[in-house]
Amino acid sequence: VEYFDYYINVKRSTAAKESVKKWSSVRQKIIAFQKSRRKVILLKEVNEQFRIDFEDFCKKKEKLSANYFERVLSFIKTICKHAGQNNIDISPQLHGLRAKKEAVHKIYLTREEIELLHNSTMPNADLENSKDWLVISCNTAQRISDFMNFKKSDMVDIVDGSNRIQAIKITQQKTGKLLEIPLFKMVREILDKRGGEFPEAISDQRYNTNIKKICQLVGIDEVVFGSKMDKKTKRLVTGNFPKYELISSHVGRRSFASCQYGHLPNTHIMAYTGHSTEKQLLAYIGKPQAEVSKLSIEKLMSNGWI
Repeated sequence: VEYFDYYINVKRSTAAKESVKKWSSVRQKIIAFQKSRRKVILLKEVNEQFRIDFEDFCKKKEKLSANYFERVLSFIKTICKHAGQNNIDISPQLHGLRAKKEAVHKIYLTREEIELLHNSTMPNADLENSKDWLVISCNTAQRISDFMNFKKSDMVDIVDGSNRIQAIKITQQKTGKLLEIPLFKMVREILDKRGGEFPEAISDQRYNTNIKKICQLVGIDEVVFGSKMDKKTKRLVTGNFPKYELISSHVGRRSFASCQYGHLPNTHIMAYTGHSTEKQLLAYIGKPQAEVSKLSIEKLMSNGWI
């Protein structure tokens, strides 16, 4: 825990706020684990046995999913590796620590569903406001922490030869990356409808509640396989549910990447999403290597190479 504090202080000035928040959250989980064990955990004790005990604690006491624990373990390894670079003793088992991940069904809105939302009218201003944010998120690929802060003053013009295109210029909160995102037709139509202004910013919780209602209202109710939070147990449950029940604030970002995959070069999609590598992008949208290879063959055939 002491080294967590040191690491956060060292990285605070250059790291994104979201990263510092996550590190602090992991730190609190270690403190809770120490209290349950009545023992201070040392850096050199982050070994295979620690992984087993800590994983058991996080899943039973903290109610973490397997995939969330995998990310927590990754953060802990990052801290310990940093300590090792500073000549502090760490476990020789550290680099081999792995946590099992569970397959996650990637929920996204299709192009047809996004158009259905865009062309619909909600029964009240609150839902109309949230619906417009949902369509904007599907056309800009940004997280709620970013798109909910879009403002008219962030608009810029991008000049490409004789073309002048409107864009929104932002610095992503999570990554700190500076992006210029051209405004797609649906976004421009929403801004025109609202006199050039973006919708009213609302809380994450209200937005998540509203967009489920909105998708249900327009008939996005196909039964699909996925996971959702059980309100009673506070744990994820997996099964077949109406699609609108699985919609959350992250759906816009994944919808953009999934809908544009195969239409835009992956490097262009990454310029919108902010992913650093193609591997990250493909894992994010859940594209297996076989599908990537098939798409490559189709493009090679269309270009006359095969």
